[in-house]
Amino acid sequence: MRHGRVMSRPDPIRLLFLAFGYSIHAHRRVRVFSEDPDFRVHLVSNHPYEIDNVPVTVLSGPAGLVRARNHLPQYARAVARLLGENGVGQVSNELFQEMVTQQFAYRQLLRAVRQFRPDALFLQTLLYPSYLACLLPQEIPKFITFWNGDLIWWAQQNQILKTCKRQIVERGIQAAAAVTVNSATARSAAAEYGIAPERVHLIRYPGVDLEHFTPGGKQPARERLGLGDGPVVLCPRGLGGYLNTDVLMEAACAVARLEPNVTFLFISGVGREKWDEFMQIPRAMGLESHFRHDGEVAWEDMPNYYRAADVMVSPSSNDSQPNCMLEAMACGASLVMGDIPSIREWVSDGRNGRLVPPRDAGALAAALVATLRDGPGQKRMAALNRTLVEDRVDSRTQCAMVRDMVRETLQRV
Repeated sequence: MRHGRVMSRPDPIRLLFLAFGYSIHAHRRVRVFSEDPDFRVHLVSNHPYEIDNVPVTVLSGPAGLVRARNHLPQYARAVARLLGENGVGQVSNELFQEMVTQQFAYRQLLRAVRQFRPDALFLQTLLYPSYLACLLPQEIPKFITFWNGDLIWWAQQNQILKTCKRQIVERGIQAAAAVTVNSATARSAAAEYGIAPERVHLIRYPGVDLEHFTPGGKQPARERLGLGDGPVVLCPRGLGGYLNTDVLMEAACAVARLEPNVTFLFISGVGREKWDEFMQIPRAMGLESHFRHDGEVAWEDMPNYYRAADVMVSPSSNDSQPNCMLEAMACGASLVMGDIPSIREWVSDGRNGRLVPPRDAGALAAALVATLRDGPGQKRMAALNRTLVEDRVDSRTQCAMVRDMVRETLQRV
């Protein structure tokens, strides 16, 4: 890619962006384009984002329950055909309602397209509602940023995705003018669908803001967060599922017995009920005081958490490139991560972090204790990690690359 040499168009590129739910990643990716005068952005989502200079179409779904099957138009019939291809003989009431809801969402999306008249569509993953764009006119160029949940481990948020995800990804890739991935592992997965290599771009945008995420200031950060002088292990990735929180809790209890002043600091948007579920074992062992859950933390406040931590831990079984890992690296935290291919693209065991089998609580506990007790090793790893992030994921470079990719692609189509 000829980074920095793409000619500007006389008029801004009109980019219609699709994103699901609320995601700080989506928020930042939209701003990659909206803050550049060469682009005008309209956002379509099922979340009411508020982003400067970005109009938003919020997909609200139907006003009431539609019961009669003959009310389903082309979209619902298309989904029904997909279900039939997957051996689903009868549509349940729940799935029928879901199809109707998405029918209304598609109508709203189509209305936004007709009013905004985009030069291109940009899909933030192929989760709902982004995959609705696959039904839009083929002559509108489509760009897709694939997440690992699209290509590697099949994130499924509803019945349609549970049944049809592979077909949705296949059709999305076939219709895409270009796709971006954030790891070599995801790029290899995309290649298995037969997409031409020149249409797949390894761009880790929005990357890491190296002015926002900086090392140093551990003690002030701990004071702001009300933490003491003991070791702090940061767990920033949510709870449950592929994140192997059960394994992490078991390992954390073992570490707490060996390091009596340690604090395991969790941040995530999950509710109190989910947190209480995972706290059952620590409570039963009398170790509850070693665990703290700060809930959802604004992206702007994250540097304090990374700087306060001695270690960031995530024994995930499935990943592409967790942004929190890169941000922690930029701020000087050591890493203990699940040993999977995409993480090995960043972490070399014993050199700039430690890798463990994702479901091995004993190995995880041993790696955490070894890291916490190795002060000189932590400093060495921190310096290596900062250099690695500066070289590979500076947000200024990555954001310029994705904008240039869009410009170049639209010049060819």
